[in-house]
Amino acid sequence: QPTQTPDVDKRRMIIDEILSTERQYVGSLQKSVSVHLNQLRDGKVLDADTIRSLFGDIEFILSLNKQLLLELESIVAKKCCSDGDYCEHKIEQIAELFVRWAPAFKHYAQFIIGYPDSRNTFRRLMQNSKEFRMFFDRTKKQLEDEGFRQTELLYFLIMPVQRLPRYEF
Repeated sequence: QPTQTPDVDKRRMIIDEILSTERQYVGSLQKSVSVHLNQLRDGKVLDADTIRSLFGDIEFILSLNKQLLLELESIVAKKCCSDGDYCEHKIEQIAELFVRWAPAFKHYAQFIIGYPDSRNTFRRLMQNSKEFRMFFDRTKKQLEDEGFRQTELLYFLIMPVQRLPRYEF
């Protein structure tokens, strides 16, 4: 067993943080798709165009990040060189993963461009649709009952907007 150095500890913290935040992000997007998007579709509360205006390409972004997470978990799970599981080589593999994925992140652009319309659609629905407000209250209660601290639909919708800068290429 190699001796732990400050560099190894720092690499461990970096890798653990990347993996933890990506898991949390993907989990939150999945929850929003299942609780908000799928229930809106199934309940026929909104027409398809309004749903598209509200959610944009969130399902596509979710699928991208699920695949990224799988690849990230695969790298982290692999045994590394003699320096231990948090060797510099693993950091390099993770960096290469994000560089390889950088072109895919351009798909976030459409979502980010459409976010103001999404937010405006949400506000309009909250003001003008009793059925949507009732749906919103039900899903908020459902998320609270499941132990989520953030239960607002707008919180979930802004996540992709806030996520992209965190990758810091």
